[in-house]
Amino acid sequence: NSQRVLMVANLLGMTHPAVVAILGLPGASVNLGDAVNNYLVGQYLRALNIRRVCHELQAIFAGRAPQCNGWTPGGVTTSFTAADIANAQAKLNAIRAFVGEPTDFATGTAGTMMFDVVAAAHLFPEYFWIGNSYSRFIAWGWGEQSAADATVPLSGAMATIFGPSYTNPDRRLQMRGWKTSAQYGVSANPVNIMKIAESIAGSRYNKLPSGAYPDGVGWKHPWKGKTQPKPLNEYSWLKSPGYDTGGGNYQRFEVGPLARMVVNGFYWAGVLNAAGYTITPTYGQMGPNCENGSDALGAALKPIYQLLGNSGGPDLSGVSYNGDSTLDRIAARALETRLMVDMAQHTLNLLNGSIGGDGYGTSGITDPAVPVTTTVKKGYGMTEASRGALSHWVKMKNGKITNYQAVVPTTWNASPRDINGNPGPAEKSLMNNGGVWVADPSQPIEIPRVTHSYDFCIACAVHLITPKGEKIKIDIPALP
Repeated sequence: NSQRVLMVANLLGMTHPAVVAILGLPGASVNLGDAVNNYLVGQYLRALNIRRVCHELQAIFAGRAPQCNGWTPGGVTTSFTAADIANAQAKLNAIRAFVGEPTDFATGTAGTMMFDVVAAAHLFPEYFWIGNSYSRFIAWGWGEQSAADATVPLSGAMATIFGPSYTNPDRRLQMRGWKTSAQYGVSANPVNIMKIAESIAGSRYNKLPSGAYPDGVGWKHPWKGKTQPKPLNEYSWLKSPGYDTGGGNYQRFEVGPLARMVVNGFYWAGVLNAAGYTITPTYGQMGPNCENGSDALGAALKPIYQLLGNSGGPDLSGVSYNGDSTLDRIAARALETRLMVDMAQHTLNLLNGSIGGDGYGTSGITDPAVPVTTTVKKGYGMTEASRGALSHWVKMKNGKITNYQAVVPTTWNASPRDINGNPGPAEKSLMNNGGVWVADPSQPIEIPRVTHSYDFCIACAVHLITPKGEKIKIDIPALP
């Protein structure tokens, strides 16, 4: 940590506000690395408390959190008063103070989530070229709005970067769509729910030797999906979702905060650079050569890798920055958290003005009609969970459920290879250009750095094994 801080100090200058803030941490003059670790552990503990505050805020209106069971069509089941709204506002203020602003690193305002994430982008800049996936993003959208309430005001640095307000064309707080690039200005494509399907070629389910379903179909829409366990030599219980981008060409897509922010236009390859952080890359910029230090950034990073007992670090000079890296996922998650503060404030303001009445009118959201017959009915629900696009699909006959399938965020990101041999986004991000470079195979901390950027719901149960099957324990030091 101390060597990376000194690297940033050399690149930015000793008088940069963020450098001054880091070097001014308690105990930094004695042991800079220990001071940084102590600060980060303190921030982690603060984050746990803010997480509790977020749950308390939701519980005011939903009865419990985070798995609330109080939502009903058209409202909530909990009665609340003006005092409850004031309580919610106080909690939202506390959340806002911890999250901070995207400009906090530039101003040296330490102690916020935004400062810490941008600091990580400066301390580990090579991770803008590590963990690359397909650069394909899909999101289902959430936050139904009426026409009168569809414009959300932005505050602080968010208003400076993105404008004073925004309105999504489909009247959701976040829109539904997909993109095949994180380049600035690329338009989102509309989602056709009938073009979603799953493969089980790499999954532990009953199929033909070709990887197709027992009826010979390679990809099945969730309404026709089958879940029949039959483990052989596969390596996952997850299915492999895909989206047909045209002509039956099912492609693998990434979901989650980065996907949502890219689809909605709030994040693109180079957004941090556009915000004034010039060490961060622009779209298409080639990566640093940390092996021989042939460029300025590579030269700054090479000595740090040599401290680990290596001749140098990864050579990323052949990797083009595409906005779909380890650091992009982390940065987009933080930026979205800040955006959601404004979204929550907007919703709370509307609630403040409508106690005792509705006033919202009809929804502005429409979806293609679901095909039905007299006896067979189909239904679906699509929204965004914390980890990304979530959909549930039900099929009924004569009043009874005959098939129920769920296509969940971790399934999109952590899924195995499909019938075309294409791996899921997370597996892809460990391979080829922009894949993982491991300094010490006995402590491969670089692998969890990449996989954890997806925030899997199975993160606590992820293990690393060698080809011989031995589990590897990774020690992640915090305090000295």
